[in-house]
Amino acid sequence: MTSQQIKKFLVVVLAATRRFRRRVRPFARAAAFAVALGTTACITDPGAGTDSDLCSDPTVICNPLPDEDNDGYTADIDCNDANPLIHPEANYAEDSEEYQTLADLAGNDGLDYNCDGESDFPIVIINRAPDQDGDGHDGFADCNDEDPLVYPGAEYDVGSDEWRELDERYPDGVDYDCDGTKDIYRIIGNPAPDEDGDGYVFGHDCNDQDPLVHPNAEYEPDSPEIRELSERYFEEGVDYNCDGEQDLPATIVNPMPDSDGDGWTDSEDCRPENPLVHPEASYAEGSAEEQRLIQLCIWDYDCDGEPDIEPFTNCFPDADGDGYTDGAWGGEEDCDDTNPLIHPNASYAEGSDEWSALLNLCQERGGELDYDCDGEADMECNNIIVNG
Repeated sequence: MTSQQIKKFLVVVLAATRRFRRRVRPFARAAAFAVALGTTACITDPGAGTDSDLCSDPTVICNPLPDEDNDGYTADIDCNDANPLIHPEANYAEDSEEYQTLADLAGNDGLDYNCDGESDFPIVIINRAPDQDGDGHDGFADCNDEDPLVYPGAEYDVGSDEWRELDERYPDGVDYDCDGTKDIYRIIGNPAPDEDGDGYVFGHDCNDQDPLVHPNAEYEPDSPEIRELSERYFEEGVDYNCDGEQDLPATIVNPMPDSDGDGWTDSEDCRPENPLVHPEASYAEGSAEEQRLIQLCIWDYDCDGEPDIEPFTNCFPDADGDGYTDGAWGGEEDCDDTNPLIHPNASYAEGSDEWSALLNLCQERGGELDYDCDGEADMECNNIIVNG
């Protein structure tokens, strides 16, 4: 055999070998798959007869490799056997419908649709920067990802624990809400304004409109500063040392008197001299309060203009309106029903307006004066007698 004939023979053998390999490879894979399942694979030649003729043994699995998505590629070589668009020979133009469908499926995570082990769509990295300080804002959004007190939108009251911690931590001031402007300033070398001229700049001073209010302010209780602050902030009170606690409490100012102490001012009370009578008064029939009101001839005790008690003719008048009736009519005796300062249980401090008025009355009458109706003199002209 010549060398030329040998070469032709080898070419024919090589081609036949390649065809044999292509024909046997699927059956080899099937056998391997069956061994993994613990069964015997049925390696058949589809042209030699039917599977049922050659695979009568019930333990034999014929053609076990599935192709779930029917794309012509079995599960052993198809990297995604649930999607017919994904298989080893997939190739799509970027403007094709298949490509767009796969692009939507890939999202930001990428996708390998031709099973070559590499993504055919780019992987998009979104918000992958870590949150080093654990404040809920990653390194892209946080202007200081090493401090949990500094992050976009942070808000702290001047003087709060967080504010003080930041103030101590950053000698040059700090922008803790990441808006590009410092929220806490320091005086030295910092152009931040000090509008009230107290030496504490805006952002460090809890009230930069009042020079008496600033961190570390201290005043003596009766000092001119305290009096000025009390007058200036009498309604709301003030924290003048910026420590977050009120140093001067609000003053409750009630310019309207409540003569009888029933909780209703004289302008609201139809009988400001009697605590039993006021706009919200309500008493049970026959109660002690109602009996007392009958004695005083008071029929409208809730100030609505309508009688709450059926008027009687045998009531006991109270001529001076001090809440005690004329003893001549019965009831609790008022030893002087012409003067509201004189009645049972009356008591006045020496030097008070009432005491001075009674002293004048004592001098007018000459002698002594019993103003609490206990039968003993409480005042003897210019001398006070302690009534035991």
